Amino acid sequence: MRVCMVLFGDLRYDYRVYREAVTLSQAGHQISLVASDFGGVLSAEWEAFDLHPIRIDRSASLRRTYPSFWRRAAKVATRLRADVYHAHDLDALWPAARAAKACDAVLVYDS
Repeated sequence: MRVCMVLFGDLRYDYRVYREAVTLSQAGHQISLVASDFGGVLSAEWEAFDLHPIRIDRSASLRRTYPSFWRRAAKVATRLRADVYHAHDLDALWPAARAAKACDAVLVYDS
């Protein structure tokens, strides 16, 4: 099964997402991550997954940053054509829901 995880957060510090991705991968699922990119260097263990970073300008207002991320993440996630879209937290729900609806896929919301 193809699982697309969507999150607006710094992957360098998000061990919850990493553990979920590893567990799903070990169960035989293909994992893609559509995540914000704040410019830091990720550790090598993330290379096991299909990463799609969305560059975020930290100097911009969140009033501009969130809508920009939502539009770009929804577009990327939809192109991935996953079987399941997993939204990590509220700020990733809109793009994951858009992609799930467009692909007639399951949506998981993990708050």
